Amino acid sequence: MTLPKTPVILTANDLRSGEVVYWSAQLGWQATIDLAEIFRDISVAQAQVSEIDDPLQIVGPYLASVRIDNGRIVPGHYREVFRMSGPTNYFHGKQESR
Repeated sequence: MTLPKTPVILTANDLRSGEVVYWSAQLGWQATIDLAEIFRDISVAQAQVSEIDDPLQIVGPYLASVRIDNGRIVPGHYREVFRMSGPTNYFHGKQESR
């Protein structure tokens, strides 16, 4: 598996709702990317993935590249942009408010 370029964030899907979640050391799993913890050291980020992988709470945790634009976290790959809006099969969850 190719390692993502730093900076990275830790993302997964919530086991119960299926929504995309982002890891925050202070708050735990959060629904918005703005609260995600940013890792600049890939080895520290990988260790965090191993430490917090809880199969009773999340599914498929992985590291995703991001960039910082005017102080905001912006996905580094278009896949993450799609994931941020929620499932595309019908409007629900985050998509209802758009």
